[in-house]
Amino acid sequence: MSEVSVRLSELRNTAESLKQSAFRLQIAVDNVVPIIDQSLLDALPASESVLLYQSHKANIAALPAKITQFATNLEHAANDIDVAMDSQSKVVVHFYAPKRVKIGNSPNASVLLSSNAMVSSVPGADKMTIDAYVSRRNQPLFDELKRTQTNLKDKSSAMALLMNQRTLISEDMTALKNRMLSFDPSASVDNHPRVMAFQTQLDQLDSQIDAVQVDIDRLQLDVNHLTQRLERVTPAVGAELDAILPLEGAVNPEWMKNSTFGCVNHIVEKMPLPNGVPRDALLWDDAATQLPQYGISWGDTPLEGSVLQLDPSHPYADDQYGHVLYVESVDGGDVWVTDNIHPNDPVKLSDITSQLSGDDMRYLYFPWHTRA
Repeated sequence: MSEVSVRLSELRNTAESLKQSAFRLQIAVDNVVPIIDQSLLDALPASESVLLYQSHKANIAALPAKITQFATNLEHAANDIDVAMDSQSKVVVHFYAPKRVKIGNSPNASVLLSSNAMVSSVPGADKMTIDAYVSRRNQPLFDELKRTQTNLKDKSSAMALLMNQRTLISEDMTALKNRMLSFDPSASVDNHPRVMAFQTQLDQLDSQIDAVQVDIDRLQLDVNHLTQRLERVTPAVGAELDAILPLEGAVNPEWMKNSTFGCVNHIVEKMPLPNGVPRDALLWDDAATQLPQYGISWGDTPLEGSVLQLDPSHPYADDQYGHVLYVESVDGGDVWVTDNIHPNDPVKLSDITSQLSGDDMRYLYFPWHTRA
């Protein structure tokens, strides 16, 4: 047997001796404290020594458990050393530093990429992750998501600690019962004050665990909801950051304004658009497909800053060219829009058409402009 093995054996023997001492101390505390408490009730007004005893009573009651926990920690340490000595494998840890990638010629056009961020710069590649690109309009929502994820992680860590604490107390209570039964197999261990104290601790932990689980469930729902919102405006497959970034906060050139008309011109006046998108209204989704570098996507959920495209078959649209409207805001179930017919004051979509959904209408999402 090596010297280390001898020392580990001595460490385990010491831990076991400490546990036996803690057990005997607990029995003494359980027997003596009630006697002292009753004597104090019958005594004269509290003296300085009585007050000193009362101030340390909680520490006295907790001391056996602390000794037991210390002994358990010694055993765990010995086991960990054994495992480390037996293990012949080596663990190689790789560190990945975040990289800031320069995009385009703009001095502000750079993006901090996390180690797991996926940037799609080749048409046909995977869709970007949420944290690969976030517009300034959606930064507050993204920050809220990160805060909620942090809170969820903290609550999950707290849950792990509570569950570990519960396991330790449960093991200690079981060990205490076994030791008591080893002395007296007929003993009513569940009614022993120390066992009852352990059970009280377990009941309190169960209440805390239930409360933390409620928080975890709520935070997980919030994370899912925020993630879903941000994913709607995440650049679509084939997007390129050097195509998207110059559009954020940009102003459309005069030639684009002068060469578009009607509803298309209204959108041009409302938001920055890349060349090639402002066509006849019925072609906007085709343009988004043909220009994947801008990451434009669409869906059936109205979002502020999206463009509602209506096919010629829609009753509100022109029967030859279709129609586009700008979504000014979404308030509950009400979608407020403007177009060349209502250019200044937003109107409720339901006030100008009874068809609010269908295959001949869709909302186009522009990553640099649409609010999640």
